[in-house]
Amino acid sequence: MKRSMLLLLVSGALLIGFGMPVLSEDSGKIDFKKVMEDYMKLHQPGEEHKQLMFAVGDYDVQGKMWMEPGKDPMPMRGTSTIRAIGATFLHEKIMLIMPGNKKMDVEGFIGYDNESKQYQATFVSGGCTTTRTMNGTYDAKTKTVTYQCAFKCPVTGKNYSEKMIAKHEGNGTMTLTASGTYEGMPEFKMWEATYTKLE
Repeated sequence: MKRSMLLLLVSGALLIGFGMPVLSEDSGKIDFKKVMEDYMKLHQPGEEHKQLMFAVGDYDVQGKMWMEPGKDPMPMRGTSTIRAIGATFLHEKIMLIMPGNKKMDVEGFIGYDNESKQYQATFVSGGCTTTRTMNGTYDAKTKTVTYQCAFKCPVTGKNYSEKMIAKHEGNGTMTLTASGTYEGMPEFKMWEATYTKLE
């Protein structure tokens, strides 16, 4: 009896952990070895990942932000440390001094997803409880990556979209520009920043 119960528990764990194909009649039609081999090939670092690695370094950050559309911008400054995670992802740690001399810590992960053929960036901030994830595409003409996300603003109840444009200038300098728009409103600039690599 105890042995039967043990076998039942183990079978249940396999179903939950590895999915139905473990006991499915169709499992014989799937070449799991080939699936794994193809999966590993799909996730090999490519040219996009090599380009990301050029950003590794320590930076001085200087910029400005707009607290409200049509108002004069406020200065912001800080530092950024960008490190590689293997050969596929970047981890960025940012410390910003915002208007009013307020300090804000931001951390993020940036990479290129071979499955969706898109850049991806996920950030968390010490001044916010939400994780923000953006998907990006590369424009060869302008040599920029445009990241975008969209969601419903919990305060206004309106649909909101945000865009961030990143460009490597090729001389140890990167520029980032962010803008947003609420449903039914024109796009407005939120902030811009220049990253200068430290020697």
